[in-house]
Amino acid sequence: MWKQDSILANYSEHTPCKDIFQAVCDLIGDHYQNLDWKYARSRPKITFKDKQFKMEVAFWSSGYNTPGDYVNLEIIPAICSLELIKHYKEQGESTNGYILGMMDFYHEKSEEVPAGIRRVINIDGKTTDLEEGRWPEGVLSFNKNINVYGITPELLEKIISFIDQRIVIWLEAMNNLDLLISLIDKLPDSSKKELKQGAFYEFLKLEFPENLSDIDEVLC
Repeated sequence: MWKQDSILANYSEHTPCKDIFQAVCDLIGDHYQNLDWKYARSRPKITFKDKQFKMEVAFWSSGYNTPGDYVNLEIIPAICSLELIKHYKEQGESTNGYILGMMDFYHEKSEEVPAGIRRVINIDGKTTDLEEGRWPEGVLSFNKNINVYGITPELLEKIISFIDQRIVIWLEAMNNLDLLISLIDKLPDSSKKELKQGAFYEFLKLEFPENLSDIDEVLC
């Protein structure tokens, strides 16, 4: 149950959507602050930073929110290699260091999904199959949006689990080659090709030069 002083324990159909959204972001922020992340409340996001990486997870809402019915929470991740920024600077060049895009966090190929179908999996567990022209193979697509009007503690746990399993796991993988290879191997083939041509591959060459052939086997 929510604490009695929480707006989530006392709101109605007249409560502004922005207040409900802010309350949900605050709870997520509190959780990750206990895990040594920083939480920015004004434009809600959580940030983890060490000597090698900076990961940001921003929380957006929607202009289509409807009081008493719909409050959107959208989860937007980004990961930056500080070592890659340093490397480019030493070469007299510049880069923002971002090494993964949205598609990499939220899409996986799947032999259980028919070819040409994208199976959308919502945070609450509901699924929808869509015909998809982008990928020839069957793909799992993890929906980064969730309606938090009427949120329960159980749904909050699912949101946090989603962030851990779809996003934070990539941060963990940056120092675990076997885990990183396994995550890359799950990506749709077109996503792998894009990674091979972008900043992510530059990061791999910098961080794992002796293991690049093993990585190339799953990227090709």
